[in-house]
Amino acid sequence: MIFCRILQNVFYGTFCKLFLRNILKKNKLFAAIFAFIISVLVLMFVPFLQVLVVKQFNGSDKSKKYFSHYAAKNGFVINYRHSVNKGLVSDFYRTGKNGSLFLYETHFVNYGAGISEPDEIPGAEFKVLSSGVYALTSLNRELDQLVMAVGVVANHSIEIAEQEFFLTEYFERQTRLLIFVKRVSLFEYLFSSSRF
Repeated sequence: MIFCRILQNVFYGTFCKLFLRNILKKNKLFAAIFAFIISVLVLMFVPFLQVLVVKQFNGSDKSKKYFSHYAAKNGFVINYRHSVNKGLVSDFYRTGKNGSLFLYETHFVNYGAGISEPDEIPGAEFKVLSSGVYALTSLNRELDQLVMAVGVVANHSIEIAEQEFFLTEYFERQTRLLIFVKRVSLFEYLFSSSRF
C-alpha cells in the first residue's frame, strides 16, 4: 500500500487507483516485477551520482565531456607549467557539500612572479616540504566552477587517484574548458560521457 501511495504521488490519481489496486493486489508476481522495473528506471534516470565534469566551455551538450565520480568524492589535482617561471605547479581541489570546488593547497618548485604570497591570502600558510617543493596550504578558495584553457606550453593535466591525465590527449590546445561538479543519472554516467 505504501508503494501505491508513492506511485499515486508520481502518477496522480486514477491510474494508480484502477491499475495498481486491482491488478497488483491480485497478482503478487506482477507486483514484484512492476516494482523492480520502476526501481530500475528510477536508479537509471534520477540524477543522484555526484561527478566532476570536464567539458569544453561554451560547447553544446553534445560536446566532449568527461566524468569522474572518484574526483568528486575524493578530490583531484590540476598540474601545469607556470607561464612565467616555467616551474611545475600543482593545485589541489576538493568538493564542497553544495557542489562547489575548493582550492585548498598549491605546490610549486620555483617562487616568482605570478605565485601568490601567503600574506595575500587570509589564513594561508607557507611550507617547504621534505622533497624541497614549496607549498601554500589552508587556501580555502571556493569556486562554483573552474574555467581554464588547455595550454600550449603549460602541459595541463588532471590527477585523479594518483593517475595523471594530460588534457591535450582529450582536447585541442587552447580549448577553453569548464570544470565543475554536478549530479547525473546512472544512465548519463554510463552512456553519455567518457570517464577519467
